[in-house]
Amino acid sequence: MTTNGRAACAWFVTAVGAALASGCSGSEPPSPPIPIDALATEVAEAYCNAILRCEIADAELIVIKHAFGDGASCAGYMGRRMEGFEGLEQAVAAGTVAYDGAAARACVDDLRTSCSAAVRGLERDDSCYRAFSGTVTEGGDCHLYEECAGELACDFGDGTCPGTCTEGSGSAGEGFAGLRCGGSVCSEGQECFFTETDDEVDVEHCVGESIGPDAAEGEPCGLVSETDDEVTRRACRPGSWCTGSAYTIGVCQAPIAAGAACGGEEEVCAAGHVCMEGSCRALTVVRTRGAACNEEELRLCDPSLGLECVDGTCAVLADEPGAAGAPCVTGGECASGACDDVAGTCRDRYCDA
Repeated sequence: MTTNGRAACAWFVTAVGAALASGCSGSEPPSPPIPIDALATEVAEAYCNAILRCEIADAELIVIKHAFGDGASCAGYMGRRMEGFEGLEQAVAAGTVAYDGAAARACVDDLRTSCSAAVRGLERDDSCYRAFSGTVTEGGDCHLYEECAGELACDFGDGTCPGTCTEGSGSAGEGFAGLRCGGSVCSEGQECFFTETDDEVDVEHCVGESIGPDAAEGEPCGLVSETDDEVTRRACRPGSWCTGSAYTIGVCQAPIAAGAACGGEEEVCAAGHVCMEGSCRALTVVRTRGAACNEEELRLCDPSLGLECVDGTCAVLADEPGAAGAPCVTGGECASGACDDVAGTCRDRYCDA
């Protein structure tokens, strides 16, 4: 990703973001660099490994975790749902982005090793930042944040495409006295974080972030500490989930038992169950085309088989993504991975507006 520190990374279609913690054993031989055309597959496989291994308090990921019986079906589905890679490949080919396959390998290897990978965000990991570096100078056109050089950010203004590479503001450690970062970018490895001022008005400042080791059951997790210039977060080890979030402290606890009371859809229930209407209810995955489905009753079509629920029946999604001008909603339906939110049609190039 680009070194402009923008937290709006285009690696995933989900609002999900993945997280990375430190990587592999020193006794293992170094992994080979990842070619740009293999990156989407590698990331999908590593991301699914984290989803299936870890208990993640995220409503969409909880459903995905229980919908897949194995990593291969998950990786196939996530690979189809990823957007942005097509745009990155175009940018690398055009010379507006430089790609480092070795850094991408470090990024993916890190993703495989810790549950922090599932909750932090690829866009804030140093190795992921180094994988892509922009070459477009200030004032130049950009379709991706990754295309802008150095600390520049791609400004899409009112949603126009292409945007313009412009200078951001704010740096790590400025705290309450520093420049606010709302609407602009922070330095590499930093994030724009809400902090409470003396007059109880929440404002955003650029702060550093550190990730502690995965926590055991009963230990603090989520946002475990916060100062004016740094936040520290911890995820839970496999087998427990965090009652907190990226912005609140919590504790690692075992999944809630089937049928037991629960407080919301982002609480983690026992395998095969999700929290709905105050209790952990069984989730049924329908794997047959034409079979009945009902999302309110948690009878969901298997997305790894290309099925979606249409008028109460599991139907097959279109096999081929749409060309420029085809109808779209998220971008996953488009060959370019780019959907014009205003027009509701596929772009011929990606714009992270």
